Amino acid sequence: MLATIVIYVTLIAGSLYFLLSVIYSWSFSHLKRKRSFTKRLVSVIIACRNEENTLPRLLTLLVNQTYPKDLFEVIVANDESDDSSEEILQSFSNKFDYIKYFNVAERELAVSPKKNALTQAISRSKGEILLLTDADCFPKSTWIESMVQAFEDDVSMVAGYSSTEIDWKKASFVQKFEHIDLLCLYIGLAGGFAMGKQFTAVGQNLAYTRKAYEQVGGFSKINHLISGDDCNFMQLLRKEGLKIKFNFEDDSFVKTKAITSWKKLFNQHSRWFSNLKLMLKLNTEFFLILAALFIYYVGIVITMFIDWRVFVLALTLKFIGELQMFYFSYPIFKVHRRLIWFYPVWMVIQTIFNILTIFIGQFNWFVWHGKKQKNSKKDNNEVLDSR
Repeated sequence: MLATIVIYVTLIAGSLYFLLSVIYSWSFSHLKRKRSFTKRLVSVIIACRNEENTLPRLLTLLVNQTYPKDLFEVIVANDESDDSSEEILQSFSNKFDYIKYFNVAERELAVSPKKNALTQAISRSKGEILLLTDADCFPKSTWIESMVQAFEDDVSMVAGYSSTEIDWKKASFVQKFEHIDLLCLYIGLAGGFAMGKQFTAVGQNLAYTRKAYEQVGGFSKINHLISGDDCNFMQLLRKEGLKIKFNFEDDSFVKTKAITSWKKLFNQHSRWFSNLKLMLKLNTEFFLILAALFIYYVGIVITMFIDWRVFVLALTLKFIGELQMFYFSYPIFKVHRRLIWFYPVWMVIQTIFNILTIFIGQFNWFVWHGKKQKNSKKDNNEVLDSR
């Protein structure tokens, strides 16, 4: 009896996942892109901690942006770096007056050091648009210009695309896994935007208006959470009825440094999935999709020991659905064919990997920059009930 229930639930979840992939694919092929050519004052906001290896390249790329130099500033929050990051920042700020940095205060008192650093940086900025990236990211020279063009008059937030920068032949196995995993994450979130749904965003490439930031009280409602300066913050804007869109233009895409170990990747994904429990009220539809996905993944593993035919069918639904999304998203994200050959390996590992990280994320069993998230039902209720 129990085995029959598992089989039916798995096949239902798999069918829904396949149907969602079809809808996503259709949405990718029917995109409507709109741009605004109004110039706006922009503040590029970056939180930095021990990034001496990536800062010179990032700052050089920002210095060489196509956007008018008198219309943007770069504010870097040096979050108690103990390498040569501050010396690098000082060197660039001496040469370019629109590049500014400061040393973050009270890091040790903050539950979320990153949100603390971003809040202090934003308070020192003056731009109408706040454009965020990480200190280990590498934007194109057209990045600022393209992200600004996505802000039509009624748009409050623009989510952008990022991918890991790797040499496929030299990359380690975990870096190849991360590369295709991040791609699939973006196919999922961008597919949601394409069909008019705002599910999540990633802080590696994200922009919003100062007005929207102030309207929701900045990060004040989610400061007790160690993560969520991107996805949870986006949900606060969505609940306010503010318009959020995704920038599908190639000129806005950003590269990011590849991860170096499975431990770091495991912690990263557990941290991401720790936000799942908040989505029950922040975005119920997204919560249900993720919950169904978790059930589907668990079902795939269990059916492997119950009925191999059901296992093959469940895996086939996933395989065809995701390859279909790869195909229709290729013109946008330029999915290289070599990724397709690695995909079956990724698919098997990702199923187990996601089961573990989703589960662990719900108990906050992860470490991020030396910090652990404390469990607090009271605090969670406060953000969930906020409007």
